[in-house]
Amino acid sequence: MNQYELVSRTETSDRGHIFSGGVSRRDFDSLFDAVRDLPYPVIVVTCSDDVLAAHGSSLNEAAVPSNVQIIRTDGGLRPFLDYMASSRLVVIPLRKDTVT
Repeated sequence: MNQYELVSRTETSDRGHIFSGGVSRRDFDSLFDAVRDLPYPVIVVTCSDDVLAAHGSSLNEAAVPSNVQIIRTDGGLRPFLDYMASSRLVVIPLRKDTVT
C-alpha cells in the first residue's frame, strides 16, 4: 500500500485535541507559546532530538506546557496519521524563515 492509499483509508474522528507535529523546520516554541493557556489538549507527534536537529528543528521539553503531550516516534507515518485524523484542529508550526 502506498502513502496515498494509507491516508485515504485512515478513519477520521474528533477526539477534541489539537494536533501538531512533523520534523522539518518546525517552530515548536511558538506553538507552545500559542497554546499554553488554551483549555484544549495538544498532541505533538515528532521524532527524536537528533532527527529534529538534522531537519532544522528543535523541541525543548522543559518549555512544554501542561496541556501538551509529546509523542516521539521512529518516523513512521501510521502514528502521525492516526493522531492527525482524530484531531479537532491541525496546526503545523513552521519557522518563519521557511516561507518567503
